[in-house]
Amino acid sequence: MPTHLSQNSRELRPSVFSQLIPKIKELGDRCIPLHIGDTYRLPPQAALDALRQAANLEMDSTRYFRYTHPFGQAELLQELVVKLERDNDMKVTDQCLQVTCGATQGLSAIAQTFLDPGDEVIVLCPHWPLIRGIIKTVGGNVVNAPYAEAVADPSAVLDPLVTPRTKAIYLANPNNPDGRLLNHDEGRRLYDYAVSKDLYIWSDEAYEHLVYDNNPKVSLAHFDNDKEDKRVVTVFTFSKSFGMAGLRIGYVVAPEDVMAALRRVSTHQVYDLSELNQAAVLAALTQPQESYQAYLAEQVAEYQKARDLLHSAFPDAPLPPGGAYIFVPFSSQEEAWKQMLAWLEEGVSSAPGEAFGGLHPHCLRLCFTAVPYDRLEKAVQTLR
Repeated sequence: MPTHLSQNSRELRPSVFSQLIPKIKELGDRCIPLHIGDTYRLPPQAALDALRQAANLEMDSTRYFRYTHPFGQAELLQELVVKLERDNDMKVTDQCLQVTCGATQGLSAIAQTFLDPGDEVIVLCPHWPLIRGIIKTVGGNVVNAPYAEAVADPSAVLDPLVTPRTKAIYLANPNNPDGRLLNHDEGRRLYDYAVSKDLYIWSDEAYEHLVYDNNPKVSLAHFDNDKEDKRVVTVFTFSKSFGMAGLRIGYVVAPEDVMAALRRVSTHQVYDLSELNQAAVLAALTQPQESYQAYLAEQVAEYQKARDLLHSAFPDAPLPPGGAYIFVPFSSQEEAWKQMLAWLEEGVSSAPGEAFGGLHPHCLRLCFTAVPYDRLEKAVQTLR
């Protein structure tokens, strides 16, 4: 590797899937891809109609080929304010929002806004794979902490990990890869702990609507409502709940003083996003509430049915209350890899646990939202 490259870039690990890709490509359509968190469902009809209308009516003008506002289209920001209060019980203004190129760029902007080289982020594990590299590329350091234990007793678990360089606690809620969902008491404890230690919480809520069995879902920024010193920075995306991963639209919600800096960072990362893509998500948000809620309810029902089917192959594994994955423990890392490769030979791909932090190399992650039910049934026959 060239020595002119930055130390941070040289230390980034290649994708854990890199060893599996040749076999997956060899299998082609015979592979049932449970290794990645995608969906087979189309976006809401309102979003599809908006895209079709744009293609039919606007392609003879420069409307969708011009720069847009770097913070996001004003109409979209206003609708996000409404959505956040309705869906997440978060009271914000449009000055607290930044539209981003998916949740990934949103988290990159958060990391660049908060971290100087050598600063630390406590990451609750198992964790979304890319957060480690996002922190690393700005010179930050990841400190692993066990998710369940940390939210049960933050002081006991996190006190030994907090140093003068600690800036934040990162977690996903619902979690990727194991679907863990914070209840109100756990969220309150973690929030109060962060405030007591002068830390921020980076709350990754990419799977915000994917909650099953009628479980309640609490957004951590709810605890910031009516507080002067707000402590939660939240990232959302339209990739999961609305099936628009390819459009790359997400958004960050942060206290106004944080957002002022984050907007400058985001402008220097991607500048702006396509108005065409923003029009699609705006249509999804402004469709009649009956249609909006029906789409989400149908999605949750379909995914819960798929979750139960996949879990039937692993009845001893935890049943995830949210998210898109089953996280299956094995006796060792070696046994997990052996099983992963055996499944792949039979045409079912999964993701190795080492991708999700150093505490879970003995696990495998399988996605239950990636393929239609009939294909998932075929996969389950193999997995059993």
